[in-house]
Amino acid sequence: MVGSVSTAASNNCTQIIEDLKALKPDGVYFAADYDQVIPMLKGMRGTGLSSVVGSDAMDTPQLARDAGEAAVGAYFTDIMAPANAYPSARNFVTQYQNQYRRDPSGNAVLGFDST
Repeated sequence: MVGSVSTAASNNCTQIIEDLKALKPDGVYFAADYDQVIPMLKGMRGTGLSSVVGSDAMDTPQLARDAGEAAVGAYFTDIMAPANAYPSARNFVTQYQNQYRRDPSGNAVLGFDST
């Protein structure tokens, strides 16, 4: 880690991106709420800050729709592997898909597991 940059919740990432560029990192890891992920990804495109890893806030099918090309090549860490990767979770995944017409997110799996 070369350094860290932080800010209060804001969708204006211009100053953060400028601060990051000054550090000349090999990559950027950022933990943010989803409403900050999209402007951050879009703002970093074309700046040389291309190795991007984010937090589980990026674990949503809407990311590709909302960020478009800015999401290409970005990675994220998550709290767990997809539930359908585990044979013992197949029943939960099937029930969730039948009810909500989409795959369960990591948070949906944790919510189920906690009840």
